[in-house]
Amino acid sequence: METDEIRVIETHIDDMNPELLGFLMERLLDEGALDVAFSPLQMKKNRPGVKLTVISSPSLLVHLSRIILLESTAIGVRHYPAQRLTLARRMETRQTTLGPVRVKVLSEEGVVVRVAPEFEECRCLALESGLPLAEVYRIIERETA
Repeated sequence: METDEIRVIETHIDDMNPELLGFLMERLLDEGALDVAFSPLQMKKNRPGVKLTVISSPSLLVHLSRIILLESTAIGVRHYPAQRLTLARRMETRQTTLGPVRVKVLSEEGVVVRVAPEFEECRCLALESGLPLAEVYRIIERETA
């Protein structure tokens, strides 16, 4: 496994139109966030809210925090360093009966642990072939393992 240093950026939001949260997530991912998640929570005065959690490289901490502060109703963010363990990964294009497909090859110490098809590729193949998306995933996983 590989280890690297990341930053976790968090804030709680209870006064924002939920339709805007999807846009915020897209912006953060487009600007380099490694991951973005929303978790439901109950806030003061018994208001429903969301916890925004962003995983970032240390170099993007200020940039992504600024986006959160400008694109949401948050008036502050918390951040802290964290380490993560990851499998080594590389992208490959593999041939299948549905055509060429980009897959993520995950390995540990040079041994392939898993081959994961890319969602957008599967989505396009499902639309082109008329097959259900779940079936496209099964075919690709079987043929690229």
